[in-house]
Amino acid sequence: MENSEDGKRYIIWFLWKQNKSGSEILYEMEKVYGSKCPGKSMVYKWIDRFNDGHSTVDDNPRPGRPKTCSNQENIKIISNILDKDRRVTLRQLEEELGMSKSILDKILTEQLGMSRVLSRWVPKLLSESERIERVRVCRQLLRISKKEPRFFDRLVTGDETWLHFYEPKTSLQTSQWKRRHEATPIRPRAVASAGKRMATVFGTQRE
Repeated sequence: MENSEDGKRYIIWFLWKQNKSGSEILYEMEKVYGSKCPGKSMVYKWIDRFNDGHSTVDDNPRPGRPKTCSNQENIKIISNILDKDRRVTLRQLEEELGMSKSILDKILTEQLGMSRVLSRWVPKLLSESERIERVRVCRQLLRISKKEPRFFDRLVTGDETWLHFYEPKTSLQTSQWKRRHEATPIRPRAVASAGKRMATVFGTQRE
């Protein structure tokens, strides 16, 4: 029961009745279901329904809605889901919309021009206020440089980073060519060594 779609909706309803937020409900369900947890868009959809007075976990019938073609209605529905949750999976879309993976894949790749990619690592995610402050400082520096042409020559910049005693090679660094009939090469998983040192670097313009 708890693994069925109705069972998952009952759990969403139960946690919603405890006045838990959408993120809290999603967190609790991810701890139980793991990779089989309903998608964020589905969880929030049912929270919205319960907030609107929907008293059952039965999904509304969708008469006349084709599930096996990539018409404009289906394309719009999928596009709206992706706007709310870019991490939704094909399996979650398949469960929510009742469409085959092949049709969903066609809509995503051919109609919407989407592709599944890995997130790119960055040192830090800036808040809106931090971005605004950086823009303000940059504009201020530009104004000063217009009055003092050699202003930037006097600036000292710096950065810091951790240097591990051993850094494993990246997947790109260990990639290699292979023929079609050859087996894919393997390599043991390696992690950076625990031993490390902090390196602080300063730089300035030289004459």
